[in-house]
Amino acid sequence: MLLLLLALAMRPGVAAEVWSDDFEDDNHDDWTLNSCTISDGMLKSVSSSGSAYHESTTAVGTWSFDLEAEGFTTGIDWGWQGYIFPAVFFMSTHPEETPWQFYALVTTQVSTQDGFIPVVELRKNSPNGGGAFYTWVKLASYDIEEGFGWKHFDVSRTAGGQITVLMNGAQVLQVTDTDFDSSEYLVFMAGKDRGLDNIVVDDVPMTSGLPLIILGPAVLAITIVTVVLVRRRAA
Repeated sequence: MLLLLLALAMRPGVAAEVWSDDFEDDNHDDWTLNSCTISDGMLKSVSSSGSAYHESTTAVGTWSFDLEAEGFTTGIDWGWQGYIFPAVFFMSTHPEETPWQFYALVTTQVSTQDGFIPVVELRKNSPNGGGAFYTWVKLASYDIEEGFGWKHFDVSRTAGGQITVLMNGAQVLQVTDTDFDSSEYLVFMAGKDRGLDNIVVDDVPMTSGLPLIILGPAVLAITIVTVVLVRRRAA
């Protein structure tokens, strides 16, 4: 009965898809590609500094995508030597205009005594300007204990500027930043053979890893009464 009442009282707060692309049709009409290709069901860079961008004005909502995090094979692949780390600028102004403002999720790596380990970082543009891989502000980072390879990310941003990142369904990052509150594009940048797939952008932020569902006051009252009754019976 409670579940039925919950279902009836839900308001239209469930996420609504704004746009998506799984690249299965090899169609790139909505994308501007620079040293990137759409083939074999994914968007992939074909150079050390490939990029692609798609119009996207979502600034409050959830961006879901699969991003490839792979280790480097030579000593010259570092970002400051011309290699671009796989990154999704989920909120961005035009990447070829200045000043470039953005929030980005970047998969990079750090060196340890045991070798290189993958890391995912949240970054934003530096107030001093410069390229996204030369001058930026790191908002948060997480060591990917699961190793390199394809990861599924859900990035959520609220109207208050709280950004939450889930990786493979588990929360790994959360920060609040309000310096940038609008968007024109979603941008992908990566080194050669790194890919992006299964993009879904919707207009509702996540709450505890789940789409936000707004409940009416009657449901909240019923829930409270139910909890009280259960506690009394348990006592």
